[in-house]
Amino acid sequence: MQQFGTFAPTGVSRIILGLAKMGLGRGRLKLLFSQLWNRINGDKPVDLIYKNLKLRLQPRQNTIESKIMFSAKKREGAELELIKRHLADGGVFVDIGSNIGYYALNVALMSAGKVIAIEPNPPVLARLRDNIALNDLQSKITVHDVAIGAARDIAQLTISDNDFGSSSIVNQRVGKTHIDVLVVPLVEILKINDIAGADVIKIDIEGMEDRALFPYFENIAKAQYPKLIVMEDGINEQWERNILSWLLANGYNAAARTRGNIMLERNS
Repeated sequence: MQQFGTFAPTGVSRIILGLAKMGLGRGRLKLLFSQLWNRINGDKPVDLIYKNLKLRLQPRQNTIESKIMFSAKKREGAELELIKRHLADGGVFVDIGSNIGYYALNVALMSAGKVIAIEPNPPVLARLRDNIALNDLQSKITVHDVAIGAARDIAQLTISDNDFGSSSIVNQRVGKTHIDVLVVPLVEILKINDIAGADVIKIDIEGMEDRALFPYFENIAKAQYPKLIVMEDGINEQWERNILSWLLANGYNAAARTRGNIMLERNS
Protein backbone atom coordinates (compact mmCIF):
# COMPACT_ATOMS: atom_id res chain seq x y z
CA MET A 1 0.00 0.00 0.00
CA GLN A 2 1.25 3.48 -0.85
CA GLN A 3 2.18 5.69 2.09
CA PHE A 4 -0.14 8.35 3.46
CA GLY A 5 0.20 11.62 1.55
CA THR A 6 0.67 9.96 -1.83
CA PHE A 7 -2.80 11.18 -2.79
CA ALA A 8 -2.72 14.59 -1.14
CA PRO A 9 -5.14 17.05 -2.80
CA THR A 10 -3.65 19.61 -5.18
CA GLY A 11 -4.82 22.48 -7.37
CA VAL A 12 -8.57 22.98 -7.70
CA SER A 13 -9.23 19.91 -5.56
CA ARG A 14 -7.35 21.49 -2.66
CA ILE A 15 -9.35 24.70 -3.06
CA ILE A 16 -12.65 22.78 -2.98
CA LEU A 17 -11.69 21.05 0.26
CA GLY A 18 -10.48 24.32 1.76
CA LEU A 19 -13.82 25.99 1.07
CA ALA A 20 -15.67 23.05 2.63
CA LYS A 21 -13.50 23.21 5.77
CA MET A 22 -14.22 26.94 6.06
CA GLY A 23 -17.83 26.04 6.79
CA LEU A 24 -19.26 26.45 3.30
CA GLY A 25 -20.09 22.72 2.98
CA ARG A 26 -23.80 23.06 3.54
CA GLY A 27 -26.91 22.46 1.45
CA ARG A 28 -26.50 23.15 -2.24
CA LEU A 29 -22.86 24.16 -1.86
CA LYS A 30 -22.00 20.77 -0.36
CA LEU A 31 -23.65 19.07 -3.34
CA LEU A 32 -21.84 21.41 -5.74
CA PHE A 33 -18.48 20.64 -4.12
CA SER A 34 -19.14 16.92 -4.41
CA GLN A 35 -20.20 17.09 -8.05
CA LEU A 36 -17.23 19.25 -9.00
CA TRP A 37 -14.83 16.95 -7.18
CA ASN A 38 -16.21 13.86 -8.94
CA ARG A 39 -15.96 15.58 -12.32
CA ILE A 40 -12.29 16.42 -11.73
CA ASN A 41 -11.12 13.32 -9.88
CA GLY A 42 -13.52 10.50 -10.74
CA ASP A 43 -12.60 7.46 -8.64
CA LYS A 44 -9.15 8.68 -7.63
CA PRO A 45 -8.46 8.44 -3.88
CA VAL A 46 -7.49 11.38 -1.70
CA ASP A 47 -5.52 11.42 1.58
CA LEU A 48 -6.91 13.63 4.35
CA ILE A 49 -6.45 14.11 8.07
CA TYR A 50 -9.86 14.32 9.71
CA LYS A 51 -10.28 14.51 13.50
CA ASN A 52 -6.81 13.02 14.08
CA LEU A 53 -7.47 10.19 11.63
CA LYS A 54 -5.50 9.52 8.48
CA LEU A 55 -8.11 8.66 5.87
CA ARG A 56 -7.82 7.55 2.28
CA LEU A 57 -11.18 8.45 0.75
CA GLN A 58 -13.01 7.91 -2.53
CA PRO A 59 -16.19 9.97 -2.16
CA ARG A 60 -17.80 8.92 -5.42
CA GLN A 61 -20.56 6.38 -4.73
CA ASN A 62 -20.13 6.35 -0.94
CA THR A 63 -22.12 8.87 1.08
CA ILE A 64 -20.13 8.69 4.31
CA GLU A 65 -16.89 9.54 2.49
CA SER A 66 -18.56 12.42 0.67
CA LYS A 67 -19.93 13.81 3.94
CA ILE A 68 -16.54 13.59 5.63
CA MET A 69 -14.96 15.53 2.79
CA PHE A 70 -17.55 18.15 1.94
CA SER A 71 -19.78 18.71 4.96
CA ALA A 72 -19.02 21.56 7.34
CA LYS A 73 -20.42 19.49 10.22
CA LYS A 74 -18.15 17.15 12.18
CA ARG A 75 -19.41 13.59 11.86
CA GLU A 76 -21.09 11.66 14.69
CA GLY A 77 -19.72 13.79 17.54
CA ALA A 78 -22.48 13.01 20.06
CA GLU A 79 -22.34 9.31 19.29
CA LEU A 80 -18.58 9.10 19.73
CA GLU A 81 -18.64 11.04 23.00
CA LEU A 82 -21.20 8.64 24.49
CA ILE A 83 -19.25 5.63 23.23
CA LYS A 84 -16.09 7.05 24.80
CA ARG A 85 -17.82 7.37 28.16
CA HIS A 86 -18.93 3.73 28.13
CA LEU A 87 -15.47 2.52 27.11
CA ALA A 88 -13.50 4.70 29.53
CA ASP A 89 -12.02 1.61 31.21
CA GLY A 90 -11.51 -0.33 27.98
CA GLY A 91 -14.03 -2.93 26.92
CA VAL A 92 -15.19 -4.30 23.58
CA PHE A 93 -16.63 -2.24 20.74
CA VAL A 94 -18.33 -4.04 17.85
CA ASP A 95 -18.93 -2.08 14.65
CA ILE A 96 -21.47 -3.99 12.55
CA GLY A 97 -21.56 -2.48 9.09
CA SER A 98 -18.24 -0.72 9.52
CA ASN A 99 -18.04 0.74 5.99
CA ILE A 100 -14.67 2.56 5.73
CA GLY A 101 -14.18 2.26 9.50
CA TYR A 102 -15.04 5.75 10.71
CA TYR A 103 -16.46 4.54 14.05
CA ALA A 104 -13.96 1.69 14.48
CA LEU A 105 -10.98 3.98 13.86
CA ASN A 106 -12.18 6.69 16.22
CA VAL A 107 -12.94 4.22 19.01
CA ALA A 108 -9.58 2.46 18.58
CA LEU A 109 -7.79 5.80 18.98
CA MET A 110 -9.70 6.90 22.08
CA SER A 111 -10.19 3.58 23.88
CA ALA A 112 -7.78 0.98 25.23
CA GLY A 113 -10.30 -1.76 24.49
CA LYS A 114 -10.77 -4.24 21.67
CA VAL A 115 -12.48 -3.21 18.42
CA ILE A 116 -14.23 -5.66 16.09
CA ALA A 117 -15.08 -4.23 12.64
CA ILE A 118 -17.54 -6.23 10.53
CA GLU A 119 -17.99 -5.41 6.83
CA PRO A 120 -18.89 -7.80 3.97
CA ASN A 121 -18.99 -5.31 1.07
CA PRO A 122 -15.74 -5.66 -0.96
CA PRO A 123 -15.34 -2.03 -2.19
CA VAL A 124 -15.56 -0.48 1.26
CA LEU A 125 -13.90 -3.46 2.98
CA ALA A 126 -10.71 -2.68 1.06
CA ARG A 127 -10.89 0.96 2.17
CA LEU A 128 -11.52 -0.13 5.77
CA ARG A 129 -8.36 -2.25 5.75
CA ASP A 130 -6.36 0.59 4.16
CA ASN A 131 -7.52 3.11 6.76
CA ILE A 132 -6.65 0.76 9.62
CA ALA A 133 -3.15 0.31 8.20
CA LEU A 134 -2.66 4.05 7.58
CA ASN A 135 -3.36 4.67 11.28
CA ASP A 136 -1.23 1.70 12.51
CA LEU A 137 -4.24 0.20 14.28
CA GLN A 138 -3.92 -3.40 13.10
CA SER A 139 -3.21 -4.55 16.67
CA LYS A 140 -6.38 -2.94 18.03
CA ILE A 141 -8.94 -3.58 15.26
CA THR A 142 -9.91 -7.05 14.08
CA VAL A 143 -11.76 -7.15 10.76
CA HIS A 144 -14.29 -9.81 9.76
CA ASP A 145 -15.45 -9.75 6.14
CA VAL A 146 -18.86 -11.30 6.86
CA ALA A 147 -22.46 -10.26 7.34
CA ILE A 148 -24.21 -10.79 10.68
CA GLY A 149 -27.40 -12.82 10.85
CA ALA A 150 -29.30 -15.53 12.70
CA ALA A 151 -27.28 -18.53 11.50
CA ARG A 152 -24.20 -19.40 9.47
CA ASP A 153 -25.29 -19.26 5.83
CA ILE A 154 -24.60 -17.77 2.41
CA ALA A 155 -26.68 -14.74 1.39
CA GLN A 156 -26.81 -12.39 -1.56
CA LEU A 157 -25.63 -8.86 -0.95
CA THR A 158 -26.94 -6.30 -3.43
CA ILE A 159 -24.34 -3.62 -4.11
CA SER A 160 -26.03 -0.24 -4.31
CA ASP A 161 -25.77 1.57 -7.64
CA ASN A 162 -25.53 4.95 -5.92
CA ASP A 163 -24.09 4.49 -2.43
CA PHE A 164 -21.96 1.56 -1.25
CA GLY A 165 -23.20 2.22 2.29
CA SER A 166 -26.77 1.42 1.19
CA SER A 167 -25.89 -2.05 -0.10
CA SER A 168 -28.27 -4.57 1.39
CA ILE A 169 -29.08 -8.25 1.84
CA VAL A 170 -32.79 -7.66 2.33
CA ASN A 171 -33.41 -4.95 -0.27
CA GLN A 172 -32.48 -6.01 -3.81
CA ARG A 173 -33.96 -2.86 -5.32
CA VAL A 174 -30.88 -0.79 -4.46
CA GLY A 175 -28.70 -2.14 -7.27
CA LYS A 176 -28.08 -4.51 -10.15
CA THR A 177 -24.94 -6.25 -8.83
CA HIS A 178 -25.33 -9.18 -6.46
CA ILE A 179 -22.58 -11.10 -4.68
CA ASP A 180 -22.55 -14.03 -2.27
CA VAL A 181 -21.40 -13.24 1.27
CA LEU A 182 -20.94 -15.39 4.34
CA VAL A 183 -23.44 -14.78 7.14
CA VAL A 184 -22.31 -15.54 10.70
CA PRO A 185 -24.10 -15.02 14.06
CA LEU A 186 -22.59 -12.32 16.26
CA VAL A 187 -22.14 -14.79 19.11
CA GLU A 188 -19.85 -16.85 16.86
CA ILE A 189 -17.74 -13.82 15.92
CA LEU A 190 -17.20 -13.02 19.59
CA LYS A 191 -16.27 -16.62 20.38
CA ILE A 192 -13.69 -16.60 17.58
CA ASN A 193 -12.10 -13.61 19.30
CA ASP A 194 -12.36 -15.14 22.82
CA ILE A 195 -14.77 -12.41 23.85
CA ALA A 196 -17.70 -13.09 26.17
CA GLY A 197 -19.76 -10.08 25.16
CA ALA A 198 -19.77 -6.64 23.57
CA ASP A 199 -19.80 -3.55 25.77
CA VAL A 200 -20.87 -1.21 22.96
CA ILE A 201 -22.43 -2.07 19.61
CA LYS A 202 -22.86 0.26 16.67
CA ILE A 203 -25.01 -1.28 13.94
CA ASP A 204 -26.03 -0.01 10.50
CA ILE A 205 -26.77 -2.87 8.11
CA GLU A 206 -29.64 -1.61 5.98
CA GLY A 207 -32.61 -3.55 7.31
CA MET A 208 -30.79 -6.56 8.77
CA GLU A 209 -30.55 -5.14 12.29
CA ASP A 210 -33.34 -7.35 13.62
CA ARG A 211 -31.86 -10.53 12.13
CA ALA A 212 -28.48 -9.67 13.67
CA LEU A 213 -29.53 -8.53 17.14
CA PHE A 214 -32.47 -10.76 18.14
CA PRO A 215 -30.41 -14.00 17.91
CA TYR A 216 -27.60 -12.34 19.85
CA PHE A 217 -29.82 -11.30 22.75
CA GLU A 218 -31.50 -14.71 22.76
CA ASN A 219 -28.13 -16.40 23.29
CA ILE A 220 -26.56 -14.27 26.00
CA ALA A 221 -27.36 -13.62 29.65
CA LYS A 222 -28.86 -10.28 30.66
CA ALA A 223 -25.64 -9.47 32.50
CA GLN A 224 -23.90 -9.54 29.11
CA TYR A 225 -26.26 -7.09 27.41
CA PRO A 226 -24.27 -4.23 25.85
CA LYS A 227 -24.05 -1.02 27.86
CA LEU A 228 -24.79 1.02 24.75
CA ILE A 229 -26.22 0.39 21.29
CA VAL A 230 -25.99 3.00 18.51
CA MET A 231 -28.32 2.42 15.58
CA GLU A 232 -30.39 4.25 13.02
CA ASP A 233 -33.42 5.92 14.56
CA GLY A 234 -36.87 4.81 13.45
CA ILE A 235 -38.46 1.63 12.11
CA ASN A 236 -36.92 0.08 9.01
CA GLU A 237 -39.52 -1.28 6.60
CA GLN A 238 -37.25 -4.27 5.91
CA TRP A 239 -37.40 -5.51 9.51
CA GLU A 240 -39.34 -8.68 10.20
CA ARG A 241 -39.51 -7.80 13.90
CA ASN A 242 -39.25 -4.38 15.54
CA ILE A 243 -35.88 -4.57 17.26
CA LEU A 244 -36.01 -0.94 18.42
CA SER A 245 -39.29 -1.42 20.31
CA TRP A 246 -37.99 -4.65 21.81
CA LEU A 247 -34.85 -2.99 23.11
CA LEU A 248 -36.82 -0.14 24.65
CA ALA A 249 -39.08 -2.69 26.37
CA ASN A 250 -36.21 -4.86 27.58
CA GLY A 251 -33.87 -2.79 29.64
CA TYR A 252 -32.80 0.07 27.36
CA ASN A 253 -33.66 3.75 27.27
CA ALA A 254 -33.19 6.36 24.56
CA ALA A 255 -30.26 8.27 26.06
CA ALA A 256 -29.90 10.60 23.08
CA ARG A 257 -30.97 11.14 19.51
CA THR A 258 -29.19 12.83 16.65
CA ARG A 259 -30.42 13.58 13.17
CA GLY A 260 -29.99 9.98 12.07
CA ASN A 261 -29.19 7.80 15.10
CA ILE A 262 -30.61 6.72 18.41
CA MET A 263 -28.34 5.85 21.34
CA LEU A 264 -29.76 3.19 23.62
CA GLU A 265 -28.27 2.87 27.09
CA ARG A 266 -28.84 -0.17 29.27
CA ASN A 267 -30.71 0.72 32.44
CA SER A 268 -28.53 0.26 35.51
